[in-house]
Amino acid sequence: MERNKRQKMIRLKIRKEMKEHFADEEYILTRIWNDFEIVELISPELLKNKEFMTKVVRINGMALQYASKELRDNRQFVMTAVQNSSGFALKYASKRLRADREIVYEAEKRWKSPLKYASQELQDEINKIIDDYYSKHDI
Repeated sequence: MERNKRQKMIRLKIRKEMKEHFADEEYILTRIWNDFEIVELISPELLKNKEFMTKVVRINGMALQYASKELRDNRQFVMTAVQNSSGFALKYASKRLRADREIVYEAEKRWKSPLKYASQELQDEINKIIDDYYSKHDI
């Protein structure tokens, strides 16, 4: 219990510091390594900055959920996020990119569960391929 209280105090201190440095790129990148949740406190301008956010998703691909709508629809950016998230960042990609075979394949390659975030059309196609394979091999 004492450990949890100490951790909570440390987080509060970091959050207070973040409010003072919410536009300082180097400070934020350093802090993200220690506490991913502070991504929520990044300034809106930085959340739109592709160069900065690419650095953030390389640390943790799940930061895609905080990226601007434009970045969540940027193929290269989303691929980077998926590659650094065990595939789960696919959930936060734009609808268009959740239907991109290469991105969905990359997510599936890293972890099987992200398929549920792919478009229904692509889920159906992949399930058909699997069903066909099983029927041809009497499995």
